[in-house]
Amino acid sequence: MQNITTKPIAAGVDGCTVQVDKFKSVRMSVTFYLPLEEHRASANALLPFMLTGCGAGFADTRALNRRLAELYGAGLSCSCDKLADSQVLRIGIECIGNKYVPDGSDLVAQCASLLCSLIFDPLTEGDAFESRNFEREKRLALERIDGEINDKRRYARGRCEAEMCAGEPYGLPAIGNRADIEALTPAELYTAWRLMLQTAIVRISVVSDEPSDGIFNLFAQRFADVDRNPAALGCSTHRPSAEVRRADEHMAVNQGKLVMGFSFGMTGGDSESYPMMVFGDLFGGGPYSRLFSNVREKESLCYYCSAAVNRRKGVMLVDSGVEFDNMQRTHDAVLEQFEIMKQGQFTDDELRSSKLSLCDSLRSVYDNGGALSRWYADRVIFDKEPLSPEQVGRLIESVTREQVVEAAKSVRLDTVYRLLGEEAE
Repeated sequence: MQNITTKPIAAGVDGCTVQVDKFKSVRMSVTFYLPLEEHRASANALLPFMLTGCGAGFADTRALNRRLAELYGAGLSCSCDKLADSQVLRIGIECIGNKYVPDGSDLVAQCASLLCSLIFDPLTEGDAFESRNFEREKRLALERIDGEINDKRRYARGRCEAEMCAGEPYGLPAIGNRADIEALTPAELYTAWRLMLQTAIVRISVVSDEPSDGIFNLFAQRFADVDRNPAALGCSTHRPSAEVRRADEHMAVNQGKLVMGFSFGMTGGDSESYPMMVFGDLFGGGPYSRLFSNVREKESLCYYCSAAVNRRKGVMLVDSGVEFDNMQRTHDAVLEQFEIMKQGQFTDDELRSSKLSLCDSLRSVYDNGGALSRWYADRVIFDKEPLSPEQVGRLIESVTREQVVEAAKSVRLDTVYRLLGEEAE
C-alpha cells in the first residue's frame, strides 16, 4: 500500500512523500535538475561527490563516516546523470525508521538535519571550497571519466550519442570532460554550488511509512535564505539529419562495438510513450526479443545485441559487441529485424512475453526505496500528475499490435558508430 503526496516548499522546489509500510528504512533524496550546458557540466558533475565527502562540521570523509556510524549506520549516496536535456544531481541518505531505533531517538530528524547541512553548509575557505578535499574529488572525477573510457561498451554508446546529438545538450557527457575538470578551481566550484541552489529545479523525495512534514519544513527554512531564480528546463525532441551519419573510431580493442542510433517522433510522459516502450523491448529487450533471438542466437553474429529506448529524448540505441569481420553483417541483420517489426511480423507470444517482462520490471520498483524515490522524482519534469509503476503497467498491458507497429514506423536510422581495432578496416 502506498500513498503519494506532494507539497511546494519554495520557488521551483517541492517535496514528494511516498508513504509505504513495507520498508524498515527511510530514504531521503534531494534531486537537482539543471540545464545540461557545456560550460557548466563539469563543475556540476563534481558537486554531489564534493558535498557528500565532507562538510562544515566534518573536515574529511573519515569524520563524516564516524557521524554516519553514530546514526546507526546511515548511508549517503550521490550520483550525476542526464535526463533529456537536463543534468541531474542526486544526494540522498538512508537510515532505519524511528520505530526500530533502540534508544527511541528521532533518528530520521537527525539524518535529515545532516543531509540538509551537507547541502547548505559545505566545507569552504572564504568563497571557495576547501582545497585538500577539492583536489581529492577532482582526482576521483578524472578517474570516473577514465573508467567510462575503459568500459568500451559504455564508451561506444556515449560516443554514438555525441555524434547523433552533436550541437544538442543531450550530446554532452553528464560527468563532464577531462580538460574542464583539470582546469576547475575551488572558487569556480563554489560558484557552481551557489548557482545550483539558486537556479535548479529541486525535488525532495522521502520514502517512509510516516508523514514527512518535519523534513520538508527543515528544507523550507534553508531555501528561504536562498535567492531563488529557477531555470527553465529544456526537453527538445531530437531532430534527425537528412542522411544517416556514420563515424568510425580506432582503438586498441580486441572486440568491435557497433552502435546504431535511431530517432523517433514519439516523446513525452508515461501516458504518451508506452507503445514505444513495448516496441523497444520487443525489438531488443530480453531473450524473447527479435535482436537477441535472431541476430545473436540464430545467426551468431555478435556477443550481445540489445536496444534501449530513451523516450524522453526521442532516440533509441542498438548496441552490439562484434568481431570486426562481422560488422556489416550485424548492421544489415539489425535493419532486417527492424523491417520485420515495422511490418508487424512478430508473434503474439513474443508480444505477450515483452509485456510480461516490462510489467515485472515495473513491479520490482516497489521492492526498493531508492527506485521508488527516483521514479517519482524524475517525473517532476515531464508529468504534472505522475503515473505510478502500477498504472504504467496497466497501460502497457493494453498496448495492441497495431500500436507497436505504428511506433515502429515512426522510427528511422539516424547514426551509425563503429569502434574498431587499430588494424581493422
